[in-house]
Amino acid sequence: MSSERLFGDIEFVGKEIGIPAQPFDKLAISGRGELLLLSVFCDAMRVKQIRAILCGGAKAVANASGIKVGQPNANEWNRHTPGRLTPSSEGYQVSTHKLGYGLVHAMFITRMQGFMPVVSEESLWQELTDVRYTTPLLREWVPHIEKTLRQRELLEDAHAFGCHCGILSASTKHLDEVVSQGLQQYELIIPRPMAV
Repeated sequence: MSSERLFGDIEFVGKEIGIPAQPFDKLAISGRGELLLLSVFCDAMRVKQIRAILCGGAKAVANASGIKVGQPNANEWNRHTPGRLTPSSEGYQVSTHKLGYGLVHAMFITRMQGFMPVVSEESLWQELTDVRYTTPLLREWVPHIEKTLRQRELLEDAHAFGCHCGILSASTKHLDEVVSQGLQQYELIIPRPMAV
């Protein structure tokens, strides 16, 4: 039987605010302790209070405990208790779903540019073909681009519990360099057009 917990606890404490520990099943934070994603279960009033803190700027401190976060494939000794969390300055997208017995499941996802709630080859492709990038790309180049972006620390996995999130900080200039070097070193190939 696994001793790993399925839920952690998050509480918000401020001068005039006190939200006791609420269970969460997903949490992602940046290396600086910035809250990127939170999936929490509580009553509707608590969701409104958490929204006021995270989205409205109400003064409170968030503390997460009961679990350990770390980057995927990192050593176990590198995992740590989240502790004090800083709200994202870009705000949050909030989704809620009513559960039974007056409970609500709420998902808070940062609006930070480059935040990826799921890191996969397909989600990276979707991010790289967003309007903020102008570099011409081919779908089959994504594995090489991902590897290079990770080596240059322009794509990083978030410290997470129950999810695999990431932050893409590359600019179009960075992406242009990755593609140019890949083409020059024959790691990326432009396929020949098929004869008609």
